[in-house]
Amino acid sequence: MKKQKFLRLPIICDAGGDLSKNWFVEFYCRNPKNGKFERQKIYKGINIYHTDFKRRKAANEICYFYTDKLRNGWSPYIDNTVIYSDNLQFQTHIKNYRNAQSKNGTFCFYSSKFLDFIKNSVNPTGTLPTYRSKLRMFNAWLEWKGIADNDISYIEQPIMYDFFYYIINSLERSAITVKKYRQNLSAVFEYVRKERKLFTNPCFDLPATKQQAGLCNAAKRNATVR
Repeated sequence: MKKQKFLRLPIICDAGGDLSKNWFVEFYCRNPKNGKFERQKIYKGINIYHTDFKRRKAANEICYFYTDKLRNGWSPYIDNTVIYSDNLQFQTHIKNYRNAQSKNGTFCFYSSKFLDFIKNSVNPTGTLPTYRSKLRMFNAWLEWKGIADNDISYIEQPIMYDFFYYIINSLERSAITVKKYRQNLSAVFEYVRKERKLFTNPCFDLPATKQQAGLCNAAKRNATVR
């Protein structure tokens, strides 16, 4: 029996790099009302930029945002005010999808185990949400790179370096935020190292930044005024 697709994660449609045309992020979801596999398009927040770098950066962030939401059970067909008659079945599909994704020891699988491991020993309104946010962001980046389904042993130091290079140079995260990413991700990999023999924590010799929060945007505004 042919397996039925449940969702297709977001990708950027950039009109071949043509800035005179509208770019958008697209993804597909199965509509629980009619069972059809339908395309969703996100234009908002992308085409206000008129350089390739800024437009692509905005599109990437939207990709990460919706990838994270979809992987954690969100659907464009279900909101807080509408409950479909088959919503229970829809959520069962979500659960089965997550289980299938986690069987091969992915980062998603181990980060979930890690969060369960620490949830009773950290602040549930501060530390835990911070961990969850950072780990989801990294997993969304892995998804964007097409390697989220690989075994966690695939994630070696060069991949970590690329991710930190991205959040420093493309997302322009501050030094404090970059340090927090390093601490949170290293904690997960250290947890895996204790569970799996011969596993090496890949969080070493990673790039850093001295950028202060908000400093880069302020510098750009000053440069524009001059």
